Amino acid sequence: MNLPRRVVLSRKGFDGGTGFVPSPILDDGIMLSLPIPDTAGTVSYEALSFHEHSYGKIISDLGAKRNSKKSGRLPLITSDKAHLDPDLIKELYSRTPGWKPAYGQCGTAASILRNNNITIGDLFIFFGWFKRCTFKNGKYQFIRKAPDIHVIFGYLRIGEIVNLSFQSAPEWAKDHPHLHGTHRNVKS
Repeated sequence: MNLPRRVVLSRKGFDGGTGFVPSPILDDGIMLSLPIPDTAGTVSYEALSFHEHSYGKIISDLGAKRNSKKSGRLPLITSDKAHLDPDLIKELYSRTPGWKPAYGQCGTAASILRNNNITIGDLFIFFGWFKRCTFKNGKYQFIRKAPDIHVIFGYLRIGEIVNLSFQSAPEWAKDHPHLHGTHRNVKS
């Protein structure tokens, strides 16, 4: 396999403006990047789990929040929808046959990638805000003295670019958030 021509660093998951808590590094060393809320999303936090770790329980226990235009910050609840992008882990929930990892871009971000000739074979490296947490007395909780850190948690090498302005998305990608709501543009 050839080396990528370009590498793109992309910050993903909860931050100080969305979710308002770090993503957890669990007792077993697993890092779960918590996807941001998305009212047009197709999958809820309660539907997502990895090994025995329920995203719904994690966001509830750790006190994740969502923005409300009318009410300010409200608790993120397990039935809220998630913007699962990048979508890197097949085992998070039941998938359509043929599923592949995917990442979408729209608007200005898609234009920047296009203008910089990001193409098949190039590499996205995803990083985010994380903190160690533990599962104690039936509840996930951050370890008080653990530092907040930014960590690389995944990558995706572009194998195909689907421009939704000119072609339809493959069936395996039907749940991807860039096929729903206001995010429609380019998915790769």
